[in-house]
Amino acid sequence: QIGKAYGSSISESEKGGIPWSVFRTNPQSSMARCCSGSSIFWSTICLPGDDIPDIGLYMDQVIVLLSQYLSYIPQDDTEGPRITASIINNYVRMRVMPAPVKKKYSRIHIAYLIMICTLKQSLSISYIRKILPSLNDEEHIRAVYSSFTEIYATATRFFRENARVGASELLSESGGDDQITSYVMSAVIVSNFSKFLAEKLLNLKNDAPQRGCGDPS
Repeated sequence: QIGKAYGSSISESEKGGIPWSVFRTNPQSSMARCCSGSSIFWSTICLPGDDIPDIGLYMDQVIVLLSQYLSYIPQDDTEGPRITASIINNYVRMRVMPAPVKKKYSRIHIAYLIMICTLKQSLSISYIRKILPSLNDEEHIRAVYSSFTEIYATATRFFRENARVGASELLSESGGDDQITSYVMSAVIVSNFSKFLAEKLLNLKNDAPQRGCGDPS
């Protein structure tokens, strides 16, 4: 079995996440609820683990499943589907993930797609390839996905606690459009620095000489 399930359980009606159109009608209070933790949004930020089906799914079933798992990722109205058959086929062609077996996708394939789609929010495919495990080592893939879900859960808790601070500011009497703009700018800048750091570390890792068995430590 791959990984562990983290986060609180949610009902079927909640799996679609918070409708992002609500932010247009009352952005200040909606953003505050989202940041404070009172929104369904936080309940949907939970990666699957043992509950990933391992019965062999066809492409259309994989797309439906991933749309549910990744429903928390905001999507602009002008954007196309979050995941498509063409996108998945490209990942296979680029050897970012294993090819399906007789056109069926197992739990390992779903784990790869979850990691790829999640990391792709900040990193390019060229960088993601440096992170993901070898396509031929199934046990290593299981271990990496398990570690990924743990890191994701820890990062979510950390981010949620920091977001509560922003919620208190947005709900204050002095909060307004300027406060929202400042908060958004701050979030974007932090995101940028996190992206820069991740890319820098991956570049350094790639440039580091590989030690052989006889090399001194």
